[in-house]
Amino acid sequence: MKKFIIIFLPIFFVSTILICFSSQIHALELPPAQRQEAEKYFLKAYTAFLSRDYWGSCDYLNQALDLNTYMVDYYLLKALNLQSIGQLDEAKRTLRYYMEVRPNDSSAQRLLGDLTTEKDYLNTCLFKNIDSSFQWEILQKKLKQTANTSLFKPINIQGLGKGVISNGLWALPDQIGDILWFFSPETGSVISSPVKEPASAVFMNERILLVMGRRGEVYRLSLSDNATAPQVQVEELGALSCTVSDIVWQSDSEFIVANISGRNLLFVSYPDLQIKNTWVPESTKKPFEPSALASYGPWIAIADRNNDTVFLLNKVTREIKNICISQPRDIEWGIDGSLFIVSDKGSLMQVKNCFSQNESKTSILSVDMSGCWSLLRDRDIIWGVDTRGLYLWEIWPLPDPTLSQGFFFAYEPTLQRNNDGSDYLRLKGAFSAPYYAYSNQNPFIASAVWGGQNMKPTVSLLPSIQYSQIAFIEITAEKAVPLIERIRQIWERQKETLRHIVLSEASILEPEELASLVSFCIHNGIALSFSVSDGGACMWMERAAALTGGTVAPTPELAAASQVKNKILSIEMSLPAVKGVSGYSEQSMLSLYIDLGLLQMRNWLPLWPEIVGTY
Repeated sequence: MKKFIIIFLPIFFVSTILICFSSQIHALELPPAQRQEAEKYFLKAYTAFLSRDYWGSCDYLNQALDLNTYMVDYYLLKALNLQSIGQLDEAKRTLRYYMEVRPNDSSAQRLLGDLTTEKDYLNTCLFKNIDSSFQWEILQKKLKQTANTSLFKPINIQGLGKGVISNGLWALPDQIGDILWFFSPETGSVISSPVKEPASAVFMNERILLVMGRRGEVYRLSLSDNATAPQVQVEELGALSCTVSDIVWQSDSEFIVANISGRNLLFVSYPDLQIKNTWVPESTKKPFEPSALASYGPWIAIADRNNDTVFLLNKVTREIKNICISQPRDIEWGIDGSLFIVSDKGSLMQVKNCFSQNESKTSILSVDMSGCWSLLRDRDIIWGVDTRGLYLWEIWPLPDPTLSQGFFFAYEPTLQRNNDGSDYLRLKGAFSAPYYAYSNQNPFIASAVWGGQNMKPTVSLLPSIQYSQIAFIEITAEKAVPLIERIRQIWERQKETLRHIVLSEASILEPEELASLVSFCIHNGIALSFSVSDGGACMWMERAAALTGGTVAPTPELAAASQVKNKILSIEMSLPAVKGVSGYSEQSMLSLYIDLGLLQMRNWLPLWPEIVGTY
């Protein structure tokens, strides 16, 4: 009997537990899949993704997953949407879920590698002190050919001052001829305005300049909007007791003057022209002679010709760095944060690694620029202009083929039909890279693979949108609405025409927010610019603007005036006669490769023609 009880009791208890919890176990079972309804929402998500309605696509995907929790392709399409809005970490996490079920999907493996590469590249470019890897090409030209002027509109400069370029418009002061010259290479227009001994000029917005005469006179020049015959209005604001060699903006209400006679820098308020502060280096062997100024982020470079030195002054912390350069005549920052210096002897030098704790590196790029007096920057191009305005030196960067420094993303595929009844695919692509000069001089060559077959697409540039939109966003400390949500609201209203975003007071952005925004911009062909009214520009602002084709300026108007030169490509290719490929994403993934010589890019897009045809 005792033996029976010992055997029976464990069986009884186990049976009781199973009976009590069987209902709960049944409740934990996954609901039955509603496959047809889920497919409807997945197709809506796919077509929304193709039209760049990323957030709408994610909403449809979530509804599809609620109806069918076994839908593996949800994770792949969700990852592509997250990548397109700059959420790279979340995209990688989502893609790994997909790869757990389909570990042999080679397209997913390549996409994961690209996500990792993009994330690392953005973090390195935006936040780390890196040694520039750019190589530079130098070409000498005649100014009249670059200016696209005719014999009836000559540019006659007797003694050049420090010029400036903004939005394709050149302003060159002639100190000896008492004239400020304006010209636009795109339109060929040339105008001039009498100004007494103009030494240096800076743009305040697209049509207004601040100009200082050699003896301290301060002028404001306004250009009319008449494109065929613009007029210049000159207004004298006052005068300072100084001898001017150069000026730069400190903020929207302050500019800095290189004062040769006073052997110091003057920090002058605008528009009341009050000297708020001065600066001189603490100890120099010879009297301080500031010959040129250039601003980059929080740093201002100061050329001291008399002491064979270029000082780097941090406008925020007042930290000072010294670079030994023989007789620096003029200076300008490159798009990569390296400093270009032309000396009195005609040597052009590049200083890399300016901001790190390690020693900076100086290299000589040319020893044949003896006539060069002024250095100007336009996008990624550094221009050197000789003292008589006869010759130019064009200095532009070449891509490093070992680095992924360009981005290309395809969208909006549509099926078209030829006269012979065959189908071809047309889609758009956003190209973004800090190599505007290089990309203008080299053709885009494309190749593609789909359904295991090679295709040869043709590539052309789409014309710029005549009335492209600019979105102004002011970042506040409260951040009542997250930045990503504000971007979503703007994108859903203006995605067809949005080409430029201007951020104000962006210094309080978190690094992850900035990296996400930059990624969103490069995926969608949008320039990102920064308006810094208080002079507190950060290094990452300059780098983010360089990556996306934007700029950093003291006013929103000047930031918005920057010409957006990001390229939107049109890509066409014939499709194979048999267009029905496997429903699996790996087989239906369109692989696109763009070759720009030293710059290669690739992108993947799931392509189901039977669905695209209804789009």
